[in-house]
Amino acid sequence: MGNFRSCHLCNYTQEGEKKSAKVIIDAIDENTKSVTYKVLEGDLLLLYSALSVTVQVGTQDGKNFVTWTMNYLKLNPLTSDPTGFMDLAVTLTKGIDAQNL
Repeated sequence: MGNFRSCHLCNYTQEGEKKSAKVIIDAIDENTKSVTYKVLEGDLLLLYSALSVTVQVGTQDGKNFVTWTMNYLKLNPLTSDPTGFMDLAVTLTKGIDAQNL
């Protein structure tokens, strides 16, 4: 996961294309069990002037869950919303779940 303000290079595949993003851990909140990542460089900034992702884990009624929140600003009003990252979020969540079993 990393430490506050630590930088990470993320390589991923989206729609069959290899892409990358350099992100920094922008916030860690132990009370809400959340981490916010801010994109500094990479393919995402070709479409969005700013993009951050907050991952929050929680428990309700004895069940664990993960909430992903994306905040972004489009460079162009015709740019689509980053919905393609929902599949990536599911894959990452399953990986986190597998490590924590």
